[in-house]
Amino acid sequence: MNSSDGRMISFAFSGGWLHHSTSGWVFDGAWINKVSPRSMTEWFTIKEAIGLIDKGYQPNGHITEIANHHSSSGIGLAHVGKKENHWNIDLWNIYLDKTINTSYFRLEYMKNKWQYGLIYTFQSPLLYQEGLNYDNRYIQPDEKGRVLSLMGQYCVHNTSIQIAYSRAFNSGRFLFPKELGRDQFYTSMSRSRLNGLGDIHVFKTGLEHGWKNLIVNLDAATLLGTDMKNLKYNKYKMADNTNYIL
Repeated sequence: MNSSDGRMISFAFSGGWLHHSTSGWVFDGAWINKVSPRSMTEWFTIKEAIGLIDKGYQPNGHITEIANHHSSSGIGLAHVGKKENHWNIDLWNIYLDKTINTSYFRLEYMKNKWQYGLIYTFQSPLLYQEGLNYDNRYIQPDEKGRVLSLMGQYCVHNTSIQIAYSRAFNSGRFLFPKELGRDQFYTSMSRSRLNGLGDIHVFKTGLEHGWKNLIVNLDAATLLGTDMKNLKYNKYKMADNTNYIL
């Protein structure tokens, strides 16, 4: 569920997974009932995990108090994918019981030395959240996160150059519990994530070159449009920033 996690103790999940592939089509279905967050050795039910480390602020400025206020029984995942000639298409749906539903669409085209990609994600709060007190909600009823992410990449010999752009719209903050994973957009990298943000722009460039026994990768991402005082679109009071990773 989180291939970008590079820590020695990474995320681990417990549940059941069904997978089937035929004639270029891929189908997956899963139910996750426990998680061991990264850097931890203990196992938690999904109900126990939500709010374990994910704090932040509500849109009205109050500190979020979600720990021990959610009775989520698990995470349901469904996926259908298709590979056709130079095209790859994937549609994922992630249902976090009694909390939030996230739909994730990815379209990629690869030919010769070029690769292009598009990701669109949209989120909807589940009805259970309305029955909680305002400060105990993980997501408010009017928050509907929308994110568009675009990528272009050129590869020649042992070198690849990539540019990417992500836009989180002003329909609400993109939200996903930190205890369960990290966002996976084309601009996502360590310390440059969209979680908790809305109405912002992210630009990323990357350069990779490989030798016989060595690969060097340099990534840079710039986050623009944040307002630390506008918590309606900034759950963690993030500021505009630029990050580099070598």
